[in-house]
Amino acid sequence: MREQSPFLVAAWLALTGLAMQGTAQVAPNPAEPVPAPQMPAQQNQVRPEYVIGSGDQMLIEAKDVEEINQKTFRVETDGTLTLPLIGSVQATGRTVAQLEGDITEKLKALFQNPQVRILMTVFRQDVVTFLGAFQKPGIVALEGRQTLVDMLLRVGGLMPNASRYIRLTRRLEAGPIPLPGAIEDPVAKTSTVDISVGSLSDTVNPAQDIVLLPYDVITVSKAEKIYVSGALGKTGTVELDEHESLSVLQVLTAMGGLSAEAEPSKAVILRPVLNTARRAAIPIDLTQILATKTNDFPLMPNDILVVPGHKQKKFGDVVWKILPFVTGIIFYIIARYV
Repeated sequence: MREQSPFLVAAWLALTGLAMQGTAQVAPNPAEPVPAPQMPAQQNQVRPEYVIGSGDQMLIEAKDVEEINQKTFRVETDGTLTLPLIGSVQATGRTVAQLEGDITEKLKALFQNPQVRILMTVFRQDVVTFLGAFQKPGIVALEGRQTLVDMLLRVGGLMPNASRYIRLTRRLEAGPIPLPGAIEDPVAKTSTVDISVGSLSDTVNPAQDIVLLPYDVITVSKAEKIYVSGALGKTGTVELDEHESLSVLQVLTAMGGLSAEAEPSKAVILRPVLNTARRAAIPIDLTQILATKTNDFPLMPNDILVVPGHKQKKFGDVVWKILPFVTGIIFYIIARYV
């Protein structure tokens, strides 16, 4: 593992949640194109800022243009893309989004409101894919020996609401991921590992800042949350950050404790049931936990903690609320009949 300066790590941390200016550029490479492996379905939802070069191959979707729609085209050695109806289009040096715009403009002379979408199928050089809550997700060229921190800098770091864990997925044919906790999936023919964002800044040469390989997929989801509702100081969400769970007492403290109307003995946790849209109701007596008479209870991602309040209002509260109306009626009767 090569050493990194403290400046590099600090720079990356500064970029977490902040956008880097500019886009990741791809240098021309005369190497033969390498077929892209099977990628997750989410990739097609990402707008890659990949810069096209000679040898790249793409599938073009152009509704109502039968000569082009759902057909594959390859960028020639002179940097052009030859398409039916519109002829040669300059492709090298253009991003995928820019080339979509160029083809759309040419089709406007022949069709009304053409819509063009490009899906890369073969890349001329090695790439890695960033999916999820990154500042600039997409397909980025792997230029030489690049570590995870190197590539995170190139995509601008994480979004402010990103999870504190990054998932690395690698093809089994590229070898095992050299980190503890890596899991192999023989069906998908991949291995995956979750890497803590915090661990990448532990030292100037963090063990988890591994060298990335061609066609690695790096994914980060939005931060997991616990939802809180009912008779508390405040309601809303509590983010788990780097924790796998938070205790009930931790969440109650974060939400300002119980309100005066709370019925802590009747609290309930609504927990998602795996692979369904249902939630299981788990009764929990907060009175016993607050009195340390029973163990604290862990709240998991997407749990909902509900603390009910008193349904019956005090007699005095009711009187004070209806008093203005009663007074108004009395004055009306006096003015009209007395």
